[in-house]
Amino acid sequence: MDCGNTRLKWRLVEGEQMQEGSLAWEGFAAQDLLEDWQEAVCALGAPQTHPRGIWCSVAPPDRTASARAAIEAFCATSGARAFRVTAGLTLSIAQHRVTLRNAYEQPESMGQDRWAAALGLLWCLFGADPRAPGAQHLLAPGRFSVAVVSAGTATVVDQLIGERTAQGWSCHLQLGHIQPGLRSSAKALSLAAPALGPYLLQALESAQQPLASSGLQPSSAQAVAQGLRASQLGGLLWTHQAAPIEAVWLHGGDAAWWADALGASPWRGAWPVYEAALIFAGLEAAWSIESAQGAPL
Repeated sequence: MDCGNTRLKWRLVEGEQMQEGSLAWEGFAAQDLLEDWQEAVCALGAPQTHPRGIWCSVAPPDRTASARAAIEAFCATSGARAFRVTAGLTLSIAQHRVTLRNAYEQPESMGQDRWAAALGLLWCLFGADPRAPGAQHLLAPGRFSVAVVSAGTATVVDQLIGERTAQGWSCHLQLGHIQPGLRSSAKALSLAAPALGPYLLQALESAQQPLASSGLQPSSAQAVAQGLRASQLGGLLWTHQAAPIEAVWLHGGDAAWWADALGASPWRGAWPVYEAALIFAGLEAAWSIESAQGAPL
């Protein structure tokens, strides 16, 4: 379960099958969540094993507490727990020894979702998640540097750097840019400048519309679309300037918009772009690793 700022997202996994969904916090009722989970269990064939639960949260304490109570009730027999942010961890992924370190001065101050996404990216990158896009070729040179973009209520750009050593892969989660998300930015601007509201709605619908730089007649709609894209991509370009990246991984509700925006930008084709549910991958990885190693992450 991933408790975000705007919505609660969940995934129920049974073997290679899964069901997933989300609920907006506005009007949230724990009973609705429990009913959704019961329906998902039935859709998965009503497995006999009791579900285990894990969650991460960046939501306010009252919302986190409500969601936590629901998942603990649902997993009463086998238990549920919170995903923790640590200074680092060492794990075995597909026969690779991988160490992930948190470069934050106070590691516990990093959002749980960002730490889970970093773990999920490693799970995908080293081929442990069969649902993830294949990107193992990034490991071939013995090093990698990728940007992890969370496109949600806030746009967060992190950088994950890895290097192969005699002891295995040494990886660091570093940098980090947090800025207003796509829809947060558009909403703030539409409230401050109502006349721009219709243009902002158009810009949110698709990031594939041609921009003024393509030779079309300039207009306010083009200016707003171009400005929105430029402001969102800024954190990624800043990251690349500070320490060059070789690929971009997107996750979050506006990941598809981001992919389109990159494809229509002057940086089109500069990096391979992958979309994956990294937070869910990280939470699943935490259970799998803990089961194999016998120690909580």
